[in-house]
Formats: sequence, C-alpha cells, structure tokens
Amino acid sequence: MWKSLNELKQALNDQISFSFQLDEINKYFYHEQIPLSWRSYTPQTKESLGNCIEHFQRRNQQYEKWIHDGKYFPVKLLNFL
Repeated sequence: MWKSLNELKQALNDQISFSFQLDEINKYFYHEQIPLSWRSYTPQTKESLGNCIEHFQRRNQQYEKWIHDGKYFPVKLLNFL
C-alpha cells in the first residue's frame, strides 16, 4: 500500500508515467473507495476510504505502542522457544 501511494504521488508529479494499476488506484481515490489491489489488506467493509485509512492509522499506533511498551505477544512467545 505504501509503495503504491508513493508511486501514485510520483505519477501525479510527472516523475513517472501512470501504469494501469496507478490509474485504477487514482480512480478509486477520486470516488473515495478502497482500490481493488488493496482489498486483500483491508477488512471486508463498505466504509469509505477515509474511514479505512483512519482504521489503519489506529492499528499502526496500536502496534507501535505494543512494541514500545514491550507487550507485543509474538516477541514474548519467541522467548519461550
């Protein structure tokens, strides 16, 4: 997702040419929808793109907090192996 966002930014700034995938992402953004190529990374929802992005931001903050606080379960689990 980050890669496609960076590539879209470059295409919009005329630094690279638009591919079919970037054009598709741009059209979905225009209609405030989740691009098809992102659907495997998102929960099945009918929410708008904005709500989905907010969800990812909250999830990312949660993961960072877990790592910072040392409460990230999979890391602790590996200590027992």
